Amino acid sequence: SVISEYYTKTQADTATTGKIDEFNASLQIGGTNILPNSDFIKGYVPAIGSNVVTQYLNETLARTPITRAVGTVGGNNLGVITPVAYRTMKVEAGKSYTISMLVSSSLGKLTYLYLMDTVNGVNQFIPLSDDVSTDPTKPTRIVAQFEANKSSTATYIMVANHLQPLNAWLEFAELMVEEGTKATSWQPNYL
Repeated sequence: SVISEYYTKTQADTATTGKIDEFNASLQIGGTNILPNSDFIKGYVPAIGSNVVTQYLNETLARTPITRAVGTVGGNNLGVITPVAYRTMKVEAGKSYTISMLVSSSLGKLTYLYLMDTVNGVNQFIPLSDDVSTDPTKPTRIVAQFEANKSSTATYIMVANHLQPLNAWLEFAELMVEEGTKATSWQPNYL
């Protein structure tokens, strides 16, 4: 009968006993932003193969300056990377990390998010699955987890879209990288 397809409270309690505690125990919460100077970075530079103009907007919708990159040539990548002076983020091979940020894009997506390494030359793609807002006044908060494939003391971030039309744009703010598997609220890096 239809009624037999439902669980009683006792059956549901028995089936879930310990599962929530088990899930919570599997979360690793870091809570410390390891991305240097993420609260005031200005000066993101075009990624290789990108023709962009960058602007920095101080608006109340984000706790950091908003980086806006606009493509000046159609068909090229639209991306920016951390300025040389701040390419000092430390990661350990095999350790879990979470990256989060507010993002909006004229195309409604973010296709490239990379952990770049100036020492070992081993760059790591960080997969993303969510679409992002096309409204710069309502950015999407994206979160992605990754395990560092190499230890380094000189890593940095590339944020980009691949093969964009002329005048496409990408905005991001509140960029945060932290140890663990759960994103926490943005905070500056005082290290």
